[in-house]
Amino acid sequence: MAPLSSLFLSTSRTRKAPAHAAVAEAVESLRSPDDTTVAIDLAHHFRQAVPVLGAARALPHLLRAAEVALGQRSYEEGVEQLQRAAQLLQTMPESADRARQELKVQVRL
Repeated sequence: MAPLSSLFLSTSRTRKAPAHAAVAEAVESLRSPDDTTVAIDLAHHFRQAVPVLGAARALPHLLRAAEVALGQRSYEEGVEQLQRAAQLLQTMPESADRARQELKVQVRL
């Protein structure tokens, strides 16, 4: 029998999305919004859960992860999070809010 980690790694991204959604929501419910210790992990799980939870739920977590990384002078991680946010924004319907968010991301990049 294959180890559980091997099974998870071989599973498609779409099939993993519900597991990421469950982890993201559980961590989010247990942590304070000001808790910076899980910001990057939380952004990862919300981004992977987009097929289940939607891009609008993931976006604030990506922006928060970027803010935390940049605040810790982890510039490469911060830029990666901002680039992920920019990619995610492209999947969202056009709106005034999307335009504001895109401008916010581009200014930070």
